Amino acid sequence: MYHFWAPWAVLSKIIFGFPGFWFVWRKHDLRATIWMHPGSTLVGTVGGIIALSMGVI
Repeated sequence: MYHFWAPWAVLSKIIFGFPGFWFVWRKHDLRATIWMHPGSTLVGTVGGIIALSMGVI
């Protein structure tokens, strides 16, 4: 539940979460989701920095 503390990030957590859930269920392997976690955080952070620098936010 910790990852849902920010209401504006819920949609991105769901979008990035479902492929991880599906992959674990399909392949029975956690390794990809371990890499997806920091990867999705990096994508969100870079996107936020770009939005801030362009004055979108």
